[in-house]
Amino acid sequence: MKFLSVLLVALLTMGSAWAADLQSTNLFSDQLNHFAKGAREISAGAAVLFSPFGSPTGREAINYAGPLVQYGYMLNTSDPDAACPGNFEVLGELFGAGIFKGTGNYVANTTLWLRYNFIPPQSKIVPYLQLGAGVTLTDIDRKVLGQAFNFNLNVATGLRYFLRPDFSLNAEYR
Repeated sequence: MKFLSVLLVALLTMGSAWAADLQSTNLFSDQLNHFAKGAREISAGAAVLFSPFGSPTGREAINYAGPLVQYGYMLNTSDPDAACPGNFEVLGELFGAGIFKGTGNYVANTTLWLRYNFIPPQSKIVPYLQLGAGVTLTDIDRKVLGQAFNFNLNVATGLRYFLRPDFSLNAEYR
């Protein structure tokens, strides 16, 4: 929990560190268009999971990696004059992975996310927090996971680094 708290504070303060290099550009105004109510986005990426986390005794390691695709819709427009400027976004995600360590061959899931984008003025960095829920299908050994169909509940934090007003690299911890 301490790690997540430190990560959250770091993400929330990082945006201001890069503010000076954007004073002469119009990135922020273009970026606000990206985060305006009704704006949509598509993301593609990859994820990897290493388990068990924290080395529980007697638990088999199940490690997997695979691609993911997200579709997002902005629910409101950010107010740049607010104390904590940002907006809410809803995202749908599809994920499929191959298991490279442990029993089983695949993990596939779909998740619905609610994200809050923290949009610091004049910054290329946009941190976010999100909550998600969905369903998972897998063939992991039933002694490890219990059944093929599972529900998933998620909490994540991340950041976007904008290379252009319409293109970012994202890093996320779930």
